[in-house]
Amino acid sequence: MVTYTYSRLYGNFSGLTDTDVTDASGGRHNANNNRTFDIPEMQFTTSGKVMDGPLATDRPNVLNMSGYYTLRWFGMQTSFGVIQTVAQGTPKSTCVPVVDSTSACQFFGDQRGTFANIVQDPTTGVFSVASVEKNARMPLYTQTDFSLNHSFHVSKTREQMRLALEFNAQNILNQHAVLSVNPNPFGRNNEWLSFSAPGLNPLQVDVNKFLTGYNLAGEATAQGSMVVNSRYGLPFLFQGARNLRLGIRFTF
Repeated sequence: MVTYTYSRLYGNFSGLTDTDVTDASGGRHNANNNRTFDIPEMQFTTSGKVMDGPLATDRPNVLNMSGYYTLRWFGMQTSFGVIQTVAQGTPKSTCVPVVDSTSACQFFGDQRGTFANIVQDPTTGVFSVASVEKNARMPLYTQTDFSLNHSFHVSKTREQMRLALEFNAQNILNQHAVLSVNPNPFGRNNEWLSFSAPGLNPLQVDVNKFLTGYNLAGEATAQGSMVVNSRYGLPFLFQGARNLRLGIRFTF
C-alpha cells in the first residue's frame, strides 16, 4: 500500500498541546497550558505582521509505503511487515525573545519558516543579520519500521487456539533526523529585547515597536547587554531512537 498526503497546516494556534518549541524551551505538552494568547507580542512577527504562518508540525509532503508477506509452512504462519515513511521537514525559524520572557518570542521576518544568520562583532558588540533563509525547513524525515509475527497451533482438537510470538522494531535503521534547532539568537537566560521606553506608558515599553516592526540588529546592539547564543541554529530535538518490542499472544 502506498499513500501520499499533501497538506498545509497554517494559523496562529498550534493546538491544546503546544507544539511550538519556542514556548518554555521545548513546548508545553499539557492541554491548555501555553502562552499563545497570554502576551500580545507573540501574535506579531518582527516585521509587524500578524503571525499566521506554517505551524511547527507542518509537513506539506508525506509519503507512506507499507507491505507485508505471510508464509504458511507446516501448519504454522510467519508474517513479515515493513513500513517506510518519507516526509518533508518542518519549518526552521528564528524566534526573538522580547518584552518580558524568553518564551514570549516573535518569529523573525514575515512568518515562521524564516531563519536569520545573526552574528555579532566580538570587538564592538555590534549585531548584524548576515543572511536570511526564507521558507527554511528541517532536513528530510525518513523512518523504517519492521515487524515479524510467528504463530502456530497449540491444540489438535481446537483449531482456533494459537500462540503467536511478535517482534516489532520502530526506526529499525536507528536514523536521527533533526526535528528542530535552537531558535533563540540571544545567549543569556532571562534576557530579551526590552523596548524600554521610560514614561511612555505604565509598562515603560514601546508597544508600537513590537506591533509595527523593528530592526532586530539595531535593537540588539542598542540594548548593549545582548550576546549571540552559541547554541543558536544547532540541533536540539531529534527523531526517536530505535525502539524494539517483543510480545506473546494467545488466541482461543
